[in-house]
Amino acid sequence: FDADRINRLLDHCITALANGLAQPDEPAEEIDILTGSERDHILYSLNPVLSQDPDGLAPWGLLHGVLAGHEASRVAIRFQGVDLSYGELDRRSTRLAQKLRSYGIGPGDIVGLLLDRGLHLPVAQLAVMKAGAAWTMLDPQLPPARLAYQTSDSGA
Repeated sequence: FDADRINRLLDHCITALANGLAQPDEPAEEIDILTGSERDHILYSLNPVLSQDPDGLAPWGLLHGVLAGHEASRVAIRFQGVDLSYGELDRRSTRLAQKLRSYGIGPGDIVGLLLDRGLHLPVAQLAVMKAGAAWTMLDPQLPPARLAYQTSDSGA
């Protein structure tokens, strides 16, 4: 490690110790290790602020919003010789998002996606985002015990 990295690690240790002493009943995993300036740097310097253009439209937005702006007949995904247009991608993902919402999936939820590569995967990822939830990938080739652990650990 270079000197800058070592100094940041030292700051993390000092901050963790100070916060742990200040909050002795707090579980270790809940103790903040970032200094105030490092937290501000991560939150505000590394993440751009969404700005408005003169017409009131954001120059970029959520992925599913960006994808919706494409011409419906254009190819969005090509997998093993099969094409999926932006329009069909939108229709399939919207239909699945509605189904997810009917099961109570929404903001704050994590959905485990156990799918092989193919056209179904981006449809599912987009559907989860449209439902307002987050997704975590589960590799179908992993043993069942590992999948159970990942599902439990992620809260999916």
